[in-house]
Amino acid sequence: MPRWRPTTPAQGGARYGTSRPAAIRTCSWNSSPWNSHRLTSSALQSTTPSTGSCTADRRFHLSALIRHIPGRDGRRLPVLVLGALALGLAASWRLFAYVGISLPYLPSEPLPPGVQDSVILRDMDHPVALAIDAQGRIFYTEKDAGRVRLIANGHLQPQAMITVPVRTVGEAGLIGITFDPDYTLNHYMYIYHTSPDPLENRIVRFEEIDGVGLNPTIVYTFPHQAREWDMHLGGNLHFGPDGKLYVTVGDDAVPNRAQDLGSPHGKIHRFNATVPLSPPPDNPFYSTPGAVQSIWSLGLRNSFDFDFDPLTGRLWASENGPTRDDEINLLVPGGNYGWPVCIGPCDPPDPRYIDPKWGWTPVIAPTAVKFYSASQIPRWRNQLFMCSFLDRQLRHLILDAGRQNIIQEVIVEGVPCTLDMEVGPDGAIYYIEGGGWSNGTLHRLWSASVSIAKSNDPYGAVQPGERITYTISYANTGSEPLTGVVITDTVPSGTLLDPASVYPTATVVADLIYWPLPTLMPGASQQVGFSVLLPSPTAPPVETPPPPSMARRPASFVDTPTPVASCPANAQVCNLAWIYTDQTGRWQPSNPAFNPSERYYMPLVLRSP
Repeated sequence: MPRWRPTTPAQGGARYGTSRPAAIRTCSWNSSPWNSHRLTSSALQSTTPSTGSCTADRRFHLSALIRHIPGRDGRRLPVLVLGALALGLAASWRLFAYVGISLPYLPSEPLPPGVQDSVILRDMDHPVALAIDAQGRIFYTEKDAGRVRLIANGHLQPQAMITVPVRTVGEAGLIGITFDPDYTLNHYMYIYHTSPDPLENRIVRFEEIDGVGLNPTIVYTFPHQAREWDMHLGGNLHFGPDGKLYVTVGDDAVPNRAQDLGSPHGKIHRFNATVPLSPPPDNPFYSTPGAVQSIWSLGLRNSFDFDFDPLTGRLWASENGPTRDDEINLLVPGGNYGWPVCIGPCDPPDPRYIDPKWGWTPVIAPTAVKFYSASQIPRWRNQLFMCSFLDRQLRHLILDAGRQNIIQEVIVEGVPCTLDMEVGPDGAIYYIEGGGWSNGTLHRLWSASVSIAKSNDPYGAVQPGERITYTISYANTGSEPLTGVVITDTVPSGTLLDPASVYPTATVVADLIYWPLPTLMPGASQQVGFSVLLPSPTAPPVETPPPPSMARRPASFVDTPTPVASCPANAQVCNLAWIYTDQTGRWQPSNPAFNPSERYYMPLVLRSP
């Protein structure tokens, strides 16, 4: 008789296992036995063999796993995973099959009200990881090119900030990037990459000065074994709330290394940010004979990313399973998470190993893990999110009151987060769609919580030598204080800016005016403005009749359309398009918000009074 035993829900979900011999009359395999095969249930009954070695009446041993996730009763049917090993065949002939009894159903949620998804940059060259500094500048890694790129003021810097040599086979390349906790003072950044010569995985520190990476220093290396397809390298790194540098290192495709304290592979490490990196004396295995002193947690196949709970400081990490049981784990110092002894929750339970908090079968390839700790999207504050490589989804993982267990998984609709995500100083969420082995797209999730309107005086005909005054009014229409707001506007073509008229204090670069604004409380409103002079022409102006539908229009020059405003990618305030209304004689916003780095235009014509 089969044996059935559930694990406790607190260990990540009820899970049942059974195995029994079964006779299969005929079977069908359509590709290499080392690949995965997806079969229908009828394939277990009567099919026609398509390749040799699998014959009628051959006896198989079937191992079945039925996984039930708590919090989804009535919403998700079981998924049955069958692993078939042909008895009596050569030991090298191993057949793996997935048989889906039903497709999993997951609850979903739309973006919170007012939150929009904007594209910042397309055709990124094989991006993997993001880092965003306090100024809102966006740094990202290019896996195969070995470059760190910089986006500043909404524009991609033409030259790479730094370039390192990389091995690009399989998962190898330039992976992680992070800032030193004292970055604003020392300008230190850290990257993780695979060096081709000598062959090793490196952590490199460099200084960022005016958008250029200087003084690269190799601060730590991990051994790496070359293969036809390099995999399980880990490669992400972040500083924790304790000021220590945490690093993921995969098992280098040698599973047993994950249980070997003398090997750095299959672990998460914790370092002091010294040169070279050094293990803190309070690390769990610092005094263990023969152990790598930097080990923080072990028994991990290939944790890709991790983040720290802003309320508890606990570390949550994604983990990639083989053909089943992708995981997310709550990591503790000295914790052993079972790989390769246990895949998913241990069955039967083993007190030596810690079960995952949540899991996925079939696999989804979990990647980025991030707590949203900003205030621009209040509904998501301090909530846990995760991206996935295979199905390109953003998952909202809801924690229990004690913030030690996941009680529900919800798909955020229409957000194709694939590899990494970060929260910017503006409170927006930036994420990569695609990337890794392909080009990618950078997105920004942001809340349109600012209203803005612009007027000009006079709004009728303007004579040469006269002054035009522009006033921009803005207000915080949200429920949270806004910081890091920048308003920009453009001096109309053919006019002369009066520098003394610009208020409040602003930065003027060529024809652009930048106003960095103080914190704006909910419900508060302010104004900025400037004046320009219409210079005397060398010839009389030519009458340009207005369109029949408009009796009066603001005056400017017959020229290319004049951009009224623009917005860098790191700002929360983005300008609006404008329409003219005969009733008020004013330009008013025609849409509630627009995307970073876009410009809208106010077409104006000159006519005689």
